[in-house]
Amino acid sequence: MSKKTLTAARKADCHVIVQVKENQQTLFDQCRSVTHDYNAQDSHATRDKGHGRTEERTVRTFRIPDHKESWFRSRGWKDVSMIVQVERSRSVFDTVAKVWRRSTEESQYLSTIPLSAREFAQGIRNHWAIENRNHHVRDVTLGEDHSRIRKNPEIMVKLRSIALNLLRATGAKNIRQARFAFGLQPSSLLAHQRLIYER
Repeated sequence: MSKKTLTAARKADCHVIVQVKENQQTLFDQCRSVTHDYNAQDSHATRDKGHGRTEERTVRTFRIPDHKESWFRSRGWKDVSMIVQVERSRSVFDTVAKVWRRSTEESQYLSTIPLSAREFAQGIRNHWAIENRNHHVRDVTLGEDHSRIRKNPEIMVKLRSIALNLLRATGAKNIRQARFAFGLQPSSLLAHQRLIYER
């Protein structure tokens, strides 16, 4: 989370909920010291099961203690009102060894708006659903991670976005199949786009 994000949110008169990454070590440690040393104000747990795995998520909210608030303010984080901890425990069934493999991870978020743990859980989950949907298609179908373009890569990013938007505008559910079909017959994609614009 950068201070530019907070400044932009302040100018736009809106709120932000942003994950604190471990590469922001001092800020990350301050958040963890709150979520590990203080009692949560609110918590919400969910459990999902399917496809040979179970996942439990617990979201806890924390008010910033008074003595920590001065630390956040002195470093430009004055709009932050809550720290949110998301703990995920995942069990995946290993079909070879016939055992369940368990893993856990913990994330820290800063929020400029006080919400309930349930509301944070829903908002964060919705965000990751969109992120996963977008990044999976870009990485797997459009091969963005394997791109070897080093000169002006942002141009290819924009072109991939245009291609993805065109394919989604056709109502395609499977981008890989749509890309293959329209690749064989590009004129059908152009005809489809004309129909969209003529409506």
